[in-house]
Amino acid sequence: MKKILSTMFISAVMIFGFASKVLAENFTYKVYNPKLNKAYTAVLGTIGLTDTQYIWGFYEPDGRALCVINLNTNKNNQGLVGSQCTDIGAFMRFMNGDHSINLSDKKYELGWREKSTDTFYREMESIRRERAAQGKYEYQPKF
Repeated sequence: MKKILSTMFISAVMIFGFASKVLAENFTYKVYNPKLNKAYTAVLGTIGLTDTQYIWGFYEPDGRALCVINLNTNKNNQGLVGSQCTDIGAFMRFMNGDHSINLSDKKYELGWREKSTDTFYREMESIRRERAAQGKYEYQPKF
């Protein structure tokens, strides 16, 4: 009987765990690297800073991180939200102590834009709810 209950409990935990991962809405975005003159199809995600805090970033669909998002957004004439983001390589070097990296330098800047209207903020809110259920919250710098 204990074995059956244990199996049922483990199954329920696995189902709940998988269900929480698919609750977030998923859209694709265009990220453009002017230095390489290359455009990427990207997905929105989070980058963990601590066990409980994250920042926003874009990833290639295979999971490779592209950039950390600047949330000062704008809309173009088609109503698509976009902004800039910082190259993940430069960001990681800076976070690991390489302060010769100036994250404000345009050479580390990539551009991003929604592919469909009204997706970015909707997806962000969906991911926020998902992360909150995991005990994780968006990093809020104190100025």
